[in-house]
Amino acid sequence: MKLKTFVILLVVCCALGGVAYFTMYQKETENKQVKMGEKLFPDFPVNDVAAITIKSHEDSVALKKGEPVWVVENRFNYPADFSKITDIVKKLKDSKLGRSFKADDEKRSRLALYGPEKEDMPEDQRGTRLTLEDKKKKILADIILGNPREGGGHYVMHANADDVYMVDQIFSFLDKKPDEWLDKELTEAKSNDVEKVVCTDPKSEKVIYTLKRPEKGKDPEFANLPEGKKLKKSKANSLFGAIGSFRIEDVADPAKEAGETGLDNALCFEYHMFDGTVYKVYPGTALNNDNDKFYLKMSAAYVAKEKKEEEKKQGEEEKAVADEETSKPEETEKNEVELSAEAEKLNKRISPWIYIVSKWRHDNFVADPEEFFEEQEVKKEESSDQVKKLEVEAGKPELQVIPKAELESPEPKVTSEAKTEKSEAKTETPKAEAEAVKSETESETESQAETQKAEAENQKPKVENQKPKIGIQPSE
Repeated sequence: MKLKTFVILLVVCCALGGVAYFTMYQKETENKQVKMGEKLFPDFPVNDVAAITIKSHEDSVALKKGEPVWVVENRFNYPADFSKITDIVKKLKDSKLGRSFKADDEKRSRLALYGPEKEDMPEDQRGTRLTLEDKKKKILADIILGNPREGGGHYVMHANADDVYMVDQIFSFLDKKPDEWLDKELTEAKSNDVEKVVCTDPKSEKVIYTLKRPEKGKDPEFANLPEGKKLKKSKANSLFGAIGSFRIEDVADPAKEAGETGLDNALCFEYHMFDGTVYKVYPGTALNNDNDKFYLKMSAAYVAKEKKEEEKKQGEEEKAVADEETSKPEETEKNEVELSAEAEKLNKRISPWIYIVSKWRHDNFVADPEEFFEEQEVKKEESSDQVKKLEVEAGKPELQVIPKAELESPEPKVTSEAKTEKSEAKTETPKAEAEAVKSETESETESQAETQKAEAENQKPKVENQKPKIGIQPSE
């Protein structure tokens, strides 16, 4: 065979092979488009996932599977919320395809399917990149999450492909900040289980105040309540409830100096639970850049309860029950061992950290005992007497002294109009009453003065007739 013929045959074979490959690829793509309901990741190895990275245009999260628990790697390896990790992995595993199509620049921009690292693109056109790896750093999934689809579903792309998929799961609520992946539930304590709270100054070891429940189910009482003071129940209940379902906002760098957090001068709030567990809380100062958040530390321990002598039991049945309970020392000792072990485990988890809590939670730890007392109310009687005294003092210059003779004189007749005015004046204020009395007194004085004047006029002629005898006689 000639060389020229061989070359021609080779070219023809390559061309036929290309056509066949293109035809098969197109047919396979069409079949994939038709097979709606397939998994985005068939046979996804859930148990092999050892690291998760979430990147957006504004922040990133690095989650890592540690020896005991998952941790937030870029949050000082603080324990992560395992339920949220389980949720995101399950969503990926269960994601089913709706339809797919080729991506172009217009579709990527409209559906926000550019990678977050594309800094030359607008932020609203960049999606969130979600990457899952195993222990050997092998990539198990690497996708770009775009916009959610109206009516349900989400648009996604494989990071290094051009196909856009619409899946049935929604990833709109995927958190993209490290603090949102922290395990924020610090304790499972309940406020009703708090027996007493003791506030102390660790430096001087001085007890500032103590509040205690006389028994479980009762309201807290202030120890050594000052005379004349009344406990503000709402404030006491807030203090006892501060430890219940305690949640944090964030964690600070464990290497941060105590002087920066105010923990070097923090008071200690000891929460003694009925089961013997003791929590110690140390509230610090506010953050320099956020006055609505505060630093805080916490620890836990177990203190065995002192056994009290049994009180006298009434009735044979109650005594039998009491004897049965005290006849199980092994069970009681086992419970104490379990409680001690749980407290030690909890302390290892919470004591090394500097927490950041909200202002409203921080304010529940009251430092000043005076805040627990009701404000003293002024007695109404004393207030009324003071008002009357002021009114009398204010009216003193206007009072007139009535001569004794006038006071002894018979009371003049009061007309019906005067009586009406007098009755109306009684309904007015004390000051109006004083003015009414003054007006009545003045009217009485004027009436008496007119009577005396009339009598004087009747006597006037007699005086005038006697004038020549008294005066100087004219000369003849």
